[in-house]
Amino acid sequence: MAKKRSSLTERDKYSFYCNRFTPDINYKFPRDDSRGFLYRYLSKYSWLAYSQVENGGFCLPCVLFARTTDTRKGKGVFVETAFTNFKKIYEMCDLHAAREYHKDAIVVCDAFIDRMSGKRESVSIQLREGARQSIQSNRKKLRSIIETIVLCGRQNIALRGHRDSGTDIEDACKQQVQTMATFGLSSTFVSRLEILY
Repeated sequence: MAKKRSSLTERDKYSFYCNRFTPDINYKFPRDDSRGFLYRYLSKYSWLAYSQVENGGFCLPCVLFARTTDTRKGKGVFVETAFTNFKKIYEMCDLHAAREYHKDAIVVCDAFIDRMSGKRESVSIQLREGARQSIQSNRKKLRSIIETIVLCGRQNIALRGHRDSGTDIEDACKQQVQTMATFGLSSTFVSRLEILY
């Protein structure tokens, strides 16, 4: 199964996920002995998918997205082979749902479906958008700082306070903003400076 899964394209996985066989509530599942697959299993475990061919259950996210490097025992049931021991289905489903590779596969599957259906953009696009917003924000801040430095240079105003210790810089900046407001500098420029300090 791992070899077959690795040859699937993203489009194939998405098509398989969206077009899988989903029986309706009145579907008659084949029975072996006295037990058979029941519709309520699908309702209780959203990750469970029914296979008509195998007459059993598979974990669809694990089949499509479980890491192939994970070599834990018991991974074959629900992933590589259908689960058909319906006598223990609740116990085995709960056990499978608690496994780390299953939890990882669920997260990957949800992100994959969101991305493929257009609800969420890919991680690389989200990172680029975040970087772009950060650059724009930093440019706005830097523009205000540069305007302040240019203004101080034109007005022959020192960029530091009265002392060399550096502890009064914030107070000095606030005082410069108040002085600029007093002498009628543009309110937009002054409000930008107030945001910075």
